[in-house]
This record gives sequence, C-alpha cells and structure tokens, in this order.
Amino acid sequence: MLGHTTIDTNLTIGSGTTLTTSGSNYNLSIGGNVTISGTLTYNNSTITVAGNWDSSGATALNIGQSTVSITGDSTITTKVGLIISTISILPTRERLRFL
Repeated sequence: MLGHTTIDTNLTIGSGTTLTTSGSNYNLSIGGNVTISGTLTYNNSTITVAGNWDSSGATALNIGQSTVSITGDSTITTKVGLIISTISILPTRERLRFL
C-alpha cells in the first residue's frame, strides 16, 4: 500500500492470508468492519475503523507502534496475547472483549 488507503466497506483478512506494509505512514481508513483470521503486519501507522474490530481468530497481529482508532459505535474483540500498541476509542461507548 502507498500513502493513505480508504476502504469504504469491510476488510477481511482470511485464514492463511497476510496483509503487510514494508514501511511506516501507511494510514488505512475502513468504513465498515475489520475481521482478521490471518496475519496483519502493519508498521508505525494509523488504522481508523468505523465498524467492529474482530481479531479473535487472527494468526498474528504485528502492528509495532501503530494506532488502531475505532470511531463508531463498535465492539473490539481480540485474543489475549495479540498486542495492539495503542487503541483509541471514540466515542466512549464501545465494548472491548478479550477471548
């Protein structure tokens, strides 16, 4: 990916699939939900999500010093042990679940 990428709908990273960036400042805006069953490797960037974030089935999350910013009335579901360096949740009524 180059620079800023916008996905107007959902983003699904399926089992056996890897989404990766090789450098920093690859900001990603997602207008829908994020579902990760494979691997996300993201370097020093911001991922903005308007919908739900579900990484409970992820193989790995390697997002370094990236920020995940949840902007909608959303739920974040992830496994204990998958590390997200910074989670920004706006507004404050979202739900965070660890499985």
